[in-house]
Amino acid sequence: ARANLRTQFHRIIRKAGLTPWPRSFHNLRATRQTELAELFPSHVVCAWIGNTERVAENHYLQVTDAHFTKAVAEPPKKTLAAKSAARNPAQYPAESQRIDQQPCGAETQNRPVFPGDSASYNALPIQDIAATGIEPVTLGL
Repeated sequence: ARANLRTQFHRIIRKAGLTPWPRSFHNLRATRQTELAELFPSHVVCAWIGNTERVAENHYLQVTDAHFTKAVAEPPKKTLAAKSAARNPAQYPAESQRIDQQPCGAETQNRPVFPGDSASYNALPIQDIAATGIEPVTLGL
């Protein structure tokens, strides 16, 4: 009942020739929660570990080197939204303010080209949209 598990655990780690890390038990719990979350639904893992999904997200789930390796090695799977966007690449978000002056000289050096930099983009007329929006008014048919 009066055993200090952390102290004994750190002795075992040192005896193995390693350096104990801070928050040992928390880190062990976080590692296991992350491993299980890769294999099972979150609510199941939380029931096993004894916490809520919110607590797991805020305190235990980690990003691992394996996540980065997988992200670099595998091309992302296209979702329906991504496929739709790929069919219509000319859609860009509306600008809130128009700036006609383009930077010149040293400011443009080593700067990527964006769709808003093109002359044809700046030549587009700005039109206000009526209060009813773009769609025509329907009569409730």
